[in-house]
Amino acid sequence: MEDRPVYRYSVVPGGVRDARELKWAADHDSVVRAHYAGFDYDHARVVKLVQEAQRILADDLYIAQLGWGPAVIEAYNSAAWDGVVKSRGFGIGSFNAFHTFIRAKPKTARRKMIVGSHALLETTNIVATGNNMRTIGSMIYDRLAYIDADLKIIPWAAESWTRIDPRNWDIKLRPGMKFHDGHPVTVEDLKFTFDFMLKWERGNFWTTNQFLESTTIKDASNGILRATFKEPYGQFESYFLQLNVILPKHIWQNIMAEQGVGDDPRRLRIDRPIGSGPFKFGRYRKDAELQLIADKDHFSKPSIDELWVVVTPTMDGLLGRLQSQDIDFIESSDTHLTPSQVKQLETFKHISVVRTPDLNWLHAVPRISNLPWRDYEFRRAWQQSFDRDFLVKVAWEGAGRLPTANTFLVEGSPWHNPNLPQPAAFDLAKAREILKAAGYSWAGDGRLVYPPPGDGAFRSRVQDVCKKGYKWGGLKMLG
Repeated sequence: MEDRPVYRYSVVPGGVRDARELKWAADHDSVVRAHYAGFDYDHARVVKLVQEAQRILADDLYIAQLGWGPAVIEAYNSAAWDGVVKSRGFGIGSFNAFHTFIRAKPKTARRKMIVGSHALLETTNIVATGNNMRTIGSMIYDRLAYIDADLKIIPWAAESWTRIDPRNWDIKLRPGMKFHDGHPVTVEDLKFTFDFMLKWERGNFWTTNQFLESTTIKDASNGILRATFKEPYGQFESYFLQLNVILPKHIWQNIMAEQGVGDDPRRLRIDRPIGSGPFKFGRYRKDAELQLIADKDHFSKPSIDELWVVVTPTMDGLLGRLQSQDIDFIESSDTHLTPSQVKQLETFKHISVVRTPDLNWLHAVPRISNLPWRDYEFRRAWQQSFDRDFLVKVAWEGAGRLPTANTFLVEGSPWHNPNLPQPAAFDLAKAREILKAAGYSWAGDGRLVYPPPGDGAFRSRVQDVCKKGYKWGGLKMLG
């Protein structure tokens, strides 16, 4: 779940001050998150705030949701494999949700699964990565918590966690884990990892841990670590536990000095990553192939023996290799199939096509601080100008869904607000009617003309920016 810049849209309805503090972020895996630095953790309250923020954005017409999807459409070698797992928003073949690679069972004597991918590792140093090594790396290095196929948070390397007070959480490490070199995983490794990230890291893990103040071992024999945050942190479960992994202290404790990389851990050379995850790092040929070996001692041990990731740069190449049974799955983080591509595969008896409920969307966002978007009435007319039905049926070949609301958090997301109104229907005549009533006119060549300078209603609207009942607080990017 890769971190992205965070944006704040400060539109505040009377009496709902909390919504102003919501900071929204979206990742490339289509999971939408809310960052709540300064919020005490209360899941029901967080859900309520997120749903209220959705209502505000929809009511003020800040976005135009064009379509939900397209669906996660995948194909795999069903003659060789059974028990694939459909993870909502990710599908069956994503390294971001690797349940299939653990649970799928062979139908033949072959226990080696082969996955085709457009690209392989950009680095084998998980601290330096932002892309493939981050996802594949979470199969090598155990993360503290994970998501199940329905996007519910489940314990992983952390057996449990307990909120002590608004700033303190106790994390209990799962007992009996081992690193791939045989060393036991201890709470000392967990503390070392956090200390290392706080001291050195300035990339992906810094973003994850930017609100962490310190850690303390509370009970070494039972593997309990206390994490103290600088302020109440409402994203402890959904972000902090999900992205943090455990590094082996015996390998990493002197590595900065030994390799002479100064204060930048991204320069470290990690030729053979050693973690405690369900797969061990095996043979590797850069930009060609990677072997992951199943760790049969892992608490969630894979049913297969080996997972090979092989690079095939083009979609046509991936489809051809699937047809010839050279690969079993196509890694689906950025390679979802279209309905027309699926037609090529339907005649092959060994291939099955799977459709998984998606959480993707396509939307238009105006620069609301600029004209003409500052005018709420213009935004209202703008909403009537989108033919969503055409987009879903033609551009997406029927694979998408018509949105039921103007929200980023689509139906099926745990954060979705089911009580939002439908988006405006496609109606250009209605759009012209709204613009005309708002004082706009048309030049002889068809160009839209602003209302005259003396139009008091227009001036008032562009000064307010928001629909009546809200207060414009500005739009700015937070670091």
